[in-house]
Amino acid sequence: MAGRWISTTCANHLSVQDAMWHEAVQSAHGNGSCSVDTLQRISWSRQCCKSYPANACNKVAKRMTPCRDEADFQPGKIRQNYCVLFDQPENASCTRHGCRWNNARCDCSDQEGCASLAGRWISNTCADYLSEQGAAWHKAVQLAHGNGSCSVDTLQHISWSQECCKSYPANACYKTLKRMTPCRDEADFRPDANNCSILLAERDPESYLCEIGFRVQGYYSQLWRIKWERIWRLNWKLRLFRGILDLSSQWRN
Repeated sequence: MAGRWISTTCANHLSVQDAMWHEAVQSAHGNGSCSVDTLQRISWSRQCCKSYPANACNKVAKRMTPCRDEADFQPGKIRQNYCVLFDQPENASCTRHGCRWNNARCDCSDQEGCASLAGRWISNTCADYLSEQGAAWHKAVQLAHGNGSCSVDTLQHISWSQECCKSYPANACYKTLKRMTPCRDEADFRPDANNCSILLAERDPESYLCEIGFRVQGYYSQLWRIKWERIWRLNWKLRLFRGILDLSSQWRN
């Protein structure tokens, strides 16, 4: 198969813009602001402007991070690893190479298994994720720094500060926040204790899940689920049995 590789430059993309596009951007320069439509039409400023997120719509925009300051950001920290398989193997071949068959797809959670199936192992860093954020994201975080507080929407959009900021839970929204424990003081906390417990409730749920997640480099590498349905069923059978015994005792009396 003979293919042709085509590279489109920023100059190429600019050359195909019509007169209406140029009029809209010229108007934005004059007004100091843009309509939503114009903002969408210059979204490629991300790839083509040296000072991005500053662009024709927002000339004073600055590159922001989700952290309390620039020095707190960890650009090289890996947020996510995943395997891209160009040819999906059969179930038997997938599991034979140490990968997991899930929903008719082969899922390789380690680099060795991915390589054995001729896949491509991809690591996404905090810097990679930051580069995907649009101008609106940078503007919202910049406002948060200026105001000293965040909207709920902005807070949700910087949730990845947990993986990428050295001083988390301090971030762009809460610059002075400190890491706390549920205990009376730091010395009272038991970091190595097993935090898997059954929640006792008055109502009978169908089942309870106890999930234990171990974070490696800021993301879940393993997640075990322990289903407690049988324990709960047994618990309620015992309650029912005790109730019957109490009624029988009352009848005899």
